[in-house]
Amino acid sequence: LLEAEKYGERCIEWKGSEDENWVKRNIKAVKNFVTAQSVANSDQSKTRQLCREILEDNKKGDLLQLGDCYALLVQIENDCNRALAIVEEMDSIGLYPEHYIEESAIKSIYEASGKEWKAQDLDHESKRDEQTT
Repeated sequence: LLEAEKYGERCIEWKGSEDENWVKRNIKAVKNFVTAQSVANSDQSKTRQLCREILEDNKKGDLLQLGDCYALLVQIENDCNRALAIVEEMDSIGLYPEHYIEESAIKSIYEASGKEWKAQDLDHESKRDEQTT
């Protein structure tokens, strides 16, 4: 991304283009995610803030994997109900939590919240079908 930005700045068409904006947004998202990971153990509120910024800036889904941000949020969460809410938020936007979070961790979150997790219990395809009809 940094190389793309460096070469792009040499092009007249680059300034203000969609490509420039996309590269700059991606650089910012990657830097924020790396920072969020590096401070996850020492500054959980900073990690939450950075991950939520990434998720908010990534409404189009064209930046880094959203599931990675959600997984980091679950990883630092001490409250099982809030962790469950994050997992359910992933489900609501069509992400498979088990692709980003160990299934044993998901089961533990559900059990601590008084619910039962069933692998592949989330039927994303039929949800999408229902939304388009």
